[in-house]
Amino acid sequence: MSESNSAVETLYRKIMKNCRDQRRSKTTLTNRQLAKLLEVTENYLSAFENSRKTPSIKLFLNYLVINGFDTQLLEELQVTHGKHLKQESKAKISLVKKINELPEEEIGFLSDIVKALANFRGR
Repeated sequence: MSESNSAVETLYRKIMKNCRDQRRSKTTLTNRQLAKLLEVTENYLSAFENSRKTPSIKLFLNYLVINGFDTQLLEELQVTHGKHLKQESKAKISLVKKINELPEEEIGFLSDIVKALANFRGR
């Protein structure tokens, strides 16, 4: 298995574990109900939630929507590395990633600081 395929497999396992854990803890749908809504068998649902099968992107997106996942970040995907990405862009993207990992109250606090800084610079 190539290094990139291994990285993709690892990422897929992490994403699906998070999705499965979130679904089980925050929704009331049973496997049977969800499988019916997705128009797949319970076995197939279990296989892709446990990373034994890879669903189509359309099925995965349907899974996310039905379970109420926030898909906004998917709608805003950006290239974050590569030969043509400027160094300053890499720093901005790294900062955005760190901000997205913060708890909501810390993001609000950070937002207030940025507003105050902008007001200070405007004087």
